[in-house]
Amino acid sequence: MISEPITVYISKGCPYCEKVIAHLEEHDATFQVKNVSEDDDAFKEWKSINPMGTPLTVKGDRQVLGFSAEKLDALI
Repeated sequence: MISEPITVYISKGCPYCEKVIAHLEEHDATFQVKNVSEDDDAFKEWKSINPMGTPLTVKGDRQVLGFSAEKLDALI
């Protein structure tokens, strides 16, 4: 069974974004990072999800806004 990809939308200078990435790396999660501050396509994609901010971690139809180890663990 192939797992759905995890995407982390981040912005420049966001300490919680760094915490999300570190947490996912610690748990050997496979994910891609999209910087909405530096990538116009990533910004448009992020906006289409109707986010409230960054970091926004998405897997399928599930989302985690901000940093929550418990919620991220459930997503992995």
